[in-house]
Amino acid sequence: MKKTILISIVLICSSFATISGKKQVAIESPDKQTSISIGINPNEGNQLFYMVKYHGEEIVKPSPIGFTLIGDTAFGKNLKITKAQIKELYESWERVCGKSKSVENHCFEACIDLKETSSPFRKFKLTARAYNNGIAFRYGIPEQEKIDSFFIGKENTSFNFDKDYQVWASHQPKLNSAQEKEFKRMNISNLKTKDIIVTPMLIKLDKGWAALLEANHYNWAGMYLTAGSESKTIVQPLLSPYPEQLSIAVKSKAPAQSPWRILMLGEKAGDLIESNIIHNLSEPNKPKDISWIKPGRTAWDPWWSGGYAPSLGRIAAYDDESMKYFIDFASEMGWEYQLIDWLWYDGMDSHFQRPPVVDITKSNPKINIPELVKYAKSKNVKLLLWLHWDDANKQMDKAFPIYEKWGIAGVKVDFMNRNDQYMVNFYERLLNKAAEHKLGVVFHGAHMPTGLDRTYPNFLSYEGVMGNEFNKGSKKVSPEHCLNLPFTRMLGGMMDFTPGGFNHAPYGEFIPSKWAAQNPLVQGTRCFQLAMPVVYESALTIFCDAPDSYRGQEGLDFYKVVPTTWDKTKVIDGYPGEFIIIARQNSSDWYLGAMNNDTERKINIPLYFLGEGTYNATICSDASDSDTNPRNTDSTVVKVEMKDVLKARLAKRGGYVVHFNKN
Repeated sequence: MKKTILISIVLICSSFATISGKKQVAIESPDKQTSISIGINPNEGNQLFYMVKYHGEEIVKPSPIGFTLIGDTAFGKNLKITKAQIKELYESWERVCGKSKSVENHCFEACIDLKETSSPFRKFKLTARAYNNGIAFRYGIPEQEKIDSFFIGKENTSFNFDKDYQVWASHQPKLNSAQEKEFKRMNISNLKTKDIIVTPMLIKLDKGWAALLEANHYNWAGMYLTAGSESKTIVQPLLSPYPEQLSIAVKSKAPAQSPWRILMLGEKAGDLIESNIIHNLSEPNKPKDISWIKPGRTAWDPWWSGGYAPSLGRIAAYDDESMKYFIDFASEMGWEYQLIDWLWYDGMDSHFQRPPVVDITKSNPKINIPELVKYAKSKNVKLLLWLHWDDANKQMDKAFPIYEKWGIAGVKVDFMNRNDQYMVNFYERLLNKAAEHKLGVVFHGAHMPTGLDRTYPNFLSYEGVMGNEFNKGSKKVSPEHCLNLPFTRMLGGMMDFTPGGFNHAPYGEFIPSKWAAQNPLVQGTRCFQLAMPVVYESALTIFCDAPDSYRGQEGLDFYKVVPTTWDKTKVIDGYPGEFIIIARQNSSDWYLGAMNNDTERKINIPLYFLGEGTYNATICSDASDSDTNPRNTDSTVVKVEMKDVLKARLAKRGGYVVHFNKN
């Protein structure tokens, strides 16, 4: 997938700048607006530290880097730099699917060798990169006599910000969770040392925006964030321990290296959404054959809709007739897939209280998967199957060859609810096995993404988000929450929100249904929901509602044409929790989605992103009575060029979608 061979300019540093007694190696981004300095502070026991500048301002003050080895002394102090190599890196590569096709990876990189100044004289490595849109660093343990197998208990790195900035943070109740909570606005000083906060954490700087996250996560514990004890402006990594060995986070053997710790940077909040830094820091694709990988859209079985199916004459259930009802609708819409969720396989009768014996290679007596595959094929639709992760963990080697023989296109794997090292390794093992048998993968009950979809392009989406399904039990999926997500959770990568509910509550009248209720309500207008597949990045979009909720409804034609993978992404405007306007290109067409909070607003949308030529713009906007009749829309078609500006009204909890078709 690489288009350009890596180009590097190498500078060997034989001496180091000394500032206030601290020996440093500094690198700047190509545009010279971002820099990271790595050094040794003799006043703190020869502690390894780093600091970050952005647009000339020191936004991260000198902060330690290190970790604690169980049964040994910590790494981070009593160090000296023995060698430093600085490179300018440039490459371009192409995504299989995602927010942009062609990606440039341009940065300066410092590779630093470190050695302890006293016994046992162990060696370590630190690698740092400076991009125009962020900095990143990771530490490593090279192969050496002093270290073979090792155990890491905790990470002692800190992010010591220069001010008490405002942040958007998602607090989790425990380390083992599905990471499905809101992102709440607060200050760094409001964080507590007992907090468990998922990445990304969004940060509003004085001059710009930042986000903390990680990338290239293999054979290592996942990273949460928490407050530092030394200062009210410090954020620290919190490694996820093994569930039954809470003192151990990482078990490994030299040579080994940590994931990248990233501070994403941008002048506008939307710049972070456009950023490719996570995937630039991730390994290139491992599967040799990627020609079979197909992004797309899928109908969803009765789980969300509670079996709502008037045209079926009964409640849709987990049987052949019900599945054909959904397959037929996917075919009508031109969607590529139909997802058969829980209860399809032998012995599976509950995803909360699973029986001791199940078999994911056999259908339950009411469903004939091979026959449904044949039926779906006749309708130009492929099937996806749901799996509990533990069942997949036990049987994937046997089951995945059978799925390939049946003609299954992919699997949705659920309820991991952990990001410890064992679970991180399970993700990679399953993705590798799935790729062997030409299966796409969606993970639900999943931790935040870290770029693994570059390494395994058959990884089509992740959950790790409080999505549409929570409308069935709470009011938390508010427009504010929905408008925080692009600037927070989605910075990590694709996000399976399961958009597209068409049973809307009028403004101010939303009441959560029970989880098992039929035809549940969603918040926001029809155009608010229509915009989600454009605003929310996901190579596999799972549309949540029932066929009978969709058929004959205003705006449905947009779901027939909107794609799920993009050549370009442009964030026109937006602010966390308030509104967003995103334009995305697929081939010669552009698609625009806008979403709004509880404040009605009028917006101007410059069409500079279109490029040369004339386009037919098919527009769907909120109707004048959308507060009381949120299903109602206004539609029009106009001719536009890149010099034009669209003027739009966004209703309370409203939206706006446009399909630009080039003439």
